[in-house]
Amino acid sequence: MLFEFFIIIEPCEKVSNEIQRIKRESKTKFGYAKYVNSKPHITMIRVVADESFEEILKKELSLYSAWMKVFTVNINNFKIFESTNVIYLEHNREEIIALQKFLVEIFRKRLKFSKRLTPFITHPHITIAKPDDIDQFQRNWNYFKHQTYSASFGVNHLTVLKRKFNPDNSEKWDVAFKIELNSAK
Repeated sequence: MLFEFFIIIEPCEKVSNEIQRIKRESKTKFGYAKYVNSKPHITMIRVVADESFEEILKKELSLYSAWMKVFTVNINNFKIFESTNVIYLEHNREEIIALQKFLVEIFRKRLKFSKRLTPFITHPHITIAKPDDIDQFQRNWNYFKHQTYSASFGVNHLTVLKRKFNPDNSEKWDVAFKIELNSAK
């Protein structure tokens, strides 16, 4: 049986609650849109593999966690991806991209995943909503582009989620495990 494994960065509880409030506000004012009900996160990598892969992944991430350093994410206002109608929260990206590249290298070199199955995420972000139609997107964006939001949170672990692979994405994500990052300077 195939499973999806999803490695994410989660904001701290306070910031996560604030972002969930923003998502609820979007849903209340402008109606349902894709991702408004998802838990706030930054995607690092997502793969499909056999269930036995979980133990291999845990071992590999534990082995390399000493090289993955704790850092801070600073969120600074709303932005959009015009080509996909996604409204998101902008944040510093350098450390996140560096960590994501490190993870991709582990997947490609140590775990033998192809480049096609482990793409780099060139613009990591925290999604607020992806409205289905252009009118809903415009109303959402016209509201949020005039709002301000800033917050910071420390990243001291990665969360690995898993769910049964289903092409319609109807399965619920469960926490498989968390990997602590190195807090040494």
